[in-house]
Amino acid sequence: MSERPMSIHDIWKESGFDIVVPTSEELIEKDARLRSSVSRSNLLEYVAGLLLFGVSSYFAAQAASGVALAGWVLTMVATVFIMTNLYFRSKGDGPVFGDDTTAHYLASLIRRRDLLGSIWKWYILPLVPGFALLRIAMHGLVSPDQQMFHYGYDVAALILALALALWNHRKAKELNAEIVAIRHLQSL
Repeated sequence: MSERPMSIHDIWKESGFDIVVPTSEELIEKDARLRSSVSRSNLLEYVAGLLLFGVSSYFAAQAASGVALAGWVLTMVATVFIMTNLYFRSKGDGPVFGDDTTAHYLASLIRRRDLLGSIWKWYILPLVPGFALLRIAMHGLVSPDQQMFHYGYDVAALILALALALWNHRKAKELNAEIVAIRHLQSL
């Protein structure tokens, strides 16, 4: 009769290391740091969104063609969509006296993880139609000697979008590791 292999949890328990369970005060402090970080990050996003909306408005008023105008307007609509989405997805209830601190902190982490993990859907993808129309509009306006510059711009925009998505995916994985650790502690 074969013996059941030990689980990682059993091996860890036998190793003699103590489980460090964070206190409510530590979780409240971590939650405050998370919310402060999220607020700073969101403020930067709102400033960038206002700047993009302003620039898009200016260029929409100067548009040389209907396709360019449509591209700028779609960029403006996407910016409003992104900023609204960011606001509602980031918005969470603050801690209420008597709440389970661990559950509240866990909910904050899950909300942030889900926000960052799906950034390509609600942040990057909405900008693509406007960008595509602007590229179509620019194609006929750019002289052949300037084409390489514009292709470079396309590549830079693509690299920026991929870097943003990958960075946020990595952050979401870090948050997920903390979520798993807290859930593990709750199950003990």
